[in-house]
Amino acid sequence: MHRYLPKIAFGLALLVGAPTRGITVINNGLAPPEPENVLEHFMGSSTHVQNVGCNVNVADPCAAPGAPTTVDVRDFAALAGLDGPALAVHQSSTVEMIGGEVQTVYTFDSSTFEMSGGDITLVAELGDAPIGLFADDSSTVTIRGGSVGAVDYMEARGSSLVTIVGQNFAVNGTPVDFGILGLPEGAAIANLTGTLESGDPIAAYYGCYLIAPCTGLIVLMPEPAGSSAAT
Repeated sequence: MHRYLPKIAFGLALLVGAPTRGITVINNGLAPPEPENVLEHFMGSSTHVQNVGCNVNVADPCAAPGAPTTVDVRDFAALAGLDGPALAVHQSSTVEMIGGEVQTVYTFDSSTFEMSGGDITLVAELGDAPIGLFADDSSTVTIRGGSVGAVDYMEARGSSLVTIVGQNFAVNGTPVDFGILGLPEGAAIANLTGTLESGDPIAAYYGCYLIAPCTGLIVLMPEPAGSSAAT
């Protein structure tokens, strides 16, 4: 059974011009500049990055993962996820987002998602999944730049770790220290603002929306001395 709430359509669907629905699986164990591992175009299908030998169309979770796959999301990418999450990273695979737009990001298992540019935002009105970032299991997410102000939801589930690198962080307008980000007493959601390491602003809501409890951690970390936000 798939581990996110929105429904997905089974059957491999590769983008060939028109907005394609269904599921695209990238599980070749390779990395950029391999063309298949660089996303810089519109994809209507739900895109899953997986280790060799794993395929959500066949079985989820994967019983025997092979070598991990690395994928870059670059400028001109627009991942809509018309039938489910726009982008899901599984097993020990990695996605590096340096540009483009993605409607929804899910991270599972011990996967890694690194964001230094681009935008998590509404891409297509027909998408079934909510807009947001959902870390699960023991996955790791690092946000250093990009636009996350349009994120509807940001959750850390399981034993996942979401690290946000920047400065001048505040929750609901009140400055907060670096370290583990909690919720104000009695609140189910809160708004995090600040400046990311890249100099981009963040104004994202976080909390526990779809699956409770959210036992993962969101950690605020200062950017290294001499970074763009500090100069």
